[in-house]
Amino acid sequence: MNFQYSPGILGYGAKGQDGSAGIDGLALYFTDYDPVANILNIESAIANDEVLWSSAPAGTKLPGGRKYQNGDLFADSRGFIYEINADTDEYDRTDGALNKSQFFQSKWNVISDTGFQRFHNLIDGSPNILIDNTNSQYGSPNYTDPPKYLYGIESKNFARFEYSDIKDGSYNAFTVYSLAANVGSDDHKSLALVYDEDQKLWRLGNIGQFNGARNTNLILDVSSIIFPNSNLNLNSAEGTFLTNKQKNTPLLFDPNFEREPVSFYASSPLNSQINIYWNLLDFSNDPSIKGVLHFNRRRDSSVFYMNASTGNIAVPMAFFDLEQTGYVQISNCPSSKTYEYQMVISKDGWERSSAIRQITTTDSPPIMTILDPSSKTLSADASGWFATETTYKYQVDISTNSPTGWNSSVVPSQTWISLLKNSSTGPGLGTFEVSLGYNDTVNTRSAVVYVFSEANPDPSILVTQTGQTAYTVYFNNDGSIVFSPALTNQTVTVGLKVYAWVRVQRGLGSRTVRATINLTENGITRATATLLRTAKNKTIDASTSTSYNATGITASTQNKWRVDWTQLECLYDNNGNYEFSQVWAEITSVTKTSPSPGGGVFSVGTNKYWYAKKPITACTLTEAAASSVPAMPPFV
Repeated sequence: MNFQYSPGILGYGAKGQDGSAGIDGLALYFTDYDPVANILNIESAIANDEVLWSSAPAGTKLPGGRKYQNGDLFADSRGFIYEINADTDEYDRTDGALNKSQFFQSKWNVISDTGFQRFHNLIDGSPNILIDNTNSQYGSPNYTDPPKYLYGIESKNFARFEYSDIKDGSYNAFTVYSLAANVGSDDHKSLALVYDEDQKLWRLGNIGQFNGARNTNLILDVSSIIFPNSNLNLNSAEGTFLTNKQKNTPLLFDPNFEREPVSFYASSPLNSQINIYWNLLDFSNDPSIKGVLHFNRRRDSSVFYMNASTGNIAVPMAFFDLEQTGYVQISNCPSSKTYEYQMVISKDGWERSSAIRQITTTDSPPIMTILDPSSKTLSADASGWFATETTYKYQVDISTNSPTGWNSSVVPSQTWISLLKNSSTGPGLGTFEVSLGYNDTVNTRSAVVYVFSEANPDPSILVTQTGQTAYTVYFNNDGSIVFSPALTNQTVTVGLKVYAWVRVQRGLGSRTVRATINLTENGITRATATLLRTAKNKTIDASTSTSYNATGITASTQNKWRVDWTQLECLYDNNGNYEFSQVWAEITSVTKTSPSPGGGVFSVGTNKYWYAKKPITACTLTEAAASSVPAMPPFV
């Protein structure tokens, strides 16, 4: 052999040449490197004639001084074969592969609580592999072809096939889910899927060979089960599902159906009389439903009460073709006996029954109950807003067993309160509305609403409406105009008038006297009253005034108005010469321009502010806010 490149081609018998003259042999190596991820490591090992093991010490050479040559092969950890090109120190993948039977990959990071390691099909290999179950005695035909498509998906693209052509009797056997450990006692702990060739249908369950269906139960924990093509006809098999496709009456099913609506009740307003009331839409909100009322006296023993000749109630009674809402009045019911009543609702031939209710006959007068407001009082603000119900129309709910109905009325009548839908012709539940007009005063007002029926006494509701806020505009002690309480969202106009008055008496010489008052808004003069008079050896009594409307006063401008004097002259001597002056302002009116209605009721308070210089003892300035202006001193 050529020992440098073993194995070489052997010699030919005893007379042939020895092996040293053989042709150089090609080698097959194995590697734990990944030929894709570790390409640099592999090419470096080839160039340096080093082993292809990542765990080998760095620089470990091939054994026996071997060198890589063209055509050498190596296999990776998945069995794929690569061919070495020693001239370029590179390699290429071949079409060959070692059969390692590596179809599954370990899910190393998922281990069951019982210690089992999980494996899945090798999804990152080439080729990827899916494992089907083929239970066949004909050599596994092309089971992925028929049907060609399922739900628009080609059959070959499904994750797994369960194929079976093994037929036992009329069944093709597929899969069994089982935890049975003991024959006989555990037979019910299995669930099988088979195909019934005779009936042409699939079966999922557990049927024994001789004893029929075993006690195997199945719960489907899903939000809904739909049978889109379920048909029910004369040839339907026993046990066929009935769905809402056939019974198209969803309003008869829970939670759409109400078995005990409050509108279905009975009363015994008079001795030996029973009234039963209903509203079919409160059972199921469908105008097309029909109702049948059943009534009977409850048995005290095994005896039925059916003596109609003496006026007793026959058992049972039924009332057909009921109106949507109504009541029946049944007389001649012996008192102190218990009766039962029930409503049967039907839709397209399907029926649903209400709860059975009972009533015992009494000798009680009709009753009227105000359900809301239970306190029998209503309160609203000046605009008519009922804060407890957040509405301008309060719905009063009542209940009565009076067969003659009821009506509501305000006693005594008031123009500011209205009642809507205020009567009914029959017993049962009722509603009427209370609405109020705007209260334009500051005073609280009230009225009484009575609900009249056969009930005695007639219940009543006290309705109270508060007044609007009272606002006052007046002069403060510094001559400013003030609103109390302060404005919020209102716009107001205030009528004002300013006056100037002088009185002069001259015995000797000539004298001029002046008086001036100014009305200002934020320091800007809006109105002035000024007076100038000259007297010489005579008396003068003169006055003047100016009117002004301060419009558009709001919350932001309400504190900017005031009055003040700029000229007030005064003189007094012993020769009978004197002069004095006085000025004042007056609030003549106040008008709210918005909002309307509402915004409060406005009035004028202390309406005058005056300034004066009078020579009674000295010419000193006096001023005040008041409801009147002091009189001038007389001439002397």
